[in-house]
Amino acid sequence: LYNYEYLKTQIDIDNYIDYQISEMFFANFDWPDNNIKLWRSQTENGRWRWMFYDLDAGLKNIDYNMFVHCTNTDESISWPNSPRSTFLFRKLLLNSDFVNKFVKRYAEILNSDFSSTSILTKVDSIKELYENEIESHISRWHFPDSHSKWEADIKEKLVNFLENRPCSVQEHIIDFLKPVSFNFDCN
Repeated sequence: LYNYEYLKTQIDIDNYIDYQISEMFFANFDWPDNNIKLWRSQTENGRWRWMFYDLDAGLKNIDYNMFVHCTNTDESISWPNSPRSTFLFRKLLLNSDFVNKFVKRYAEILNSDFSSTSILTKVDSIKELYENEIESHISRWHFPDSHSKWEADIKEKLVNFLENRPCSVQEHIIDFLKPVSFNFDCN
């Protein structure tokens, strides 16, 4: 308990939890040994905060269990989730206060920002933002093959992942953390 109290003076636990949840929800495979940045204000009470970026290895496998990924202890693995990169999260999962806070926050996010309705609305707005640029993109980069292929990829890959990931995540949380309650029902 003492170590956790000290750690809360060094890192922004709320930020860390939101960061972990985001990386895990989107199943970012080439993390946490890669694509990690953190910062802190240069004040007496400045705490470390994490920045979310580079999701090119995410949103691919709906069923990928990021709890297993983020708690790796196999020393033979050096990338993308070496034991040194999973150390902090593994140790924090030994603290019941942290686990309870993490589980509660994950449920809150699944019920709000990462709900299918909310996140698919964001996908639609981003798609609309780029809609008029796709033809020139295809002309310049020869990828994707066509506008219809771009739309199909959005539907088949991105939308499918985002619609189905919450149920997978719910199952992983319940199986891995065994919370007393989890205030989210993917159905």
